[in-house]
Amino acid sequence: MQEPRQLQARGSVYNATFSDRRSPIAYGYAETLPIYFNQAPLFQVSTGGGGFGGGGGEGGGGGATGRPSGRGTLTDPDIVQAMPQAEPAPQRSPGGEQLTDEQRLQQGPFFTPPALRPRVVLRFASDEKNLLISGMLAGGSELANAPAVVDVPVGQGHVVMFANNPMWRHQTQGSFFLLFNAALNYDHLNVGRDRPTDQRRQGPRAEDKN
Repeated sequence: MQEPRQLQARGSVYNATFSDRRSPIAYGYAETLPIYFNQAPLFQVSTGGGGFGGGGGEGGGGGATGRPSGRGTLTDPDIVQAMPQAEPAPQRSPGGEQLTDEQRLQQGPFFTPPALRPRVVLRFASDEKNLLISGMLAGGSELANAPAVVDVPVGQGHVVMFANNPMWRHQTQGSFFLLFNAALNYDHLNVGRDRPTDQRRQGPRAEDKN
């Protein structure tokens, strides 16, 4: 989890999109889902270990008014004088959290095997302009594309984390089944999870047949 810098999202309803529809938690839902969110928690999911976080939004950035270098106004190019401007990092598509061979080598013993990585099931809308449905929102760039529902393998089970409150005051009936699906399929939450190529050659897993 990360601390919001400029985000103000108090008790409002926001658009979210299912980024992994193969997860049993997403069963029965359409592509998008309005969800209730009240400022926290703001999740940040790493792709495989320390140092290469897959931040909440595309930039993980300095908020709506921040400048990385602290120089100039928002309309000035944010570059150091006499230094070439670095190419921007390519944006990842939601759910496309892959590491390069170089990143795996750098992480060494801190590299998280694919079977143990968090699985982002639901994300807030990737476009800040399409986030808000009802309520208030400021500094929405920190919330855009942030994970809303995360399934984390732990030992022989799973921990499912919700950024939204799926059963808030009996008013969020539309998100009730996020919790019900997780409970009803507690022993099959690995269904649909991506596997390394060498494991795919071994044939389907038992849980994928259920």
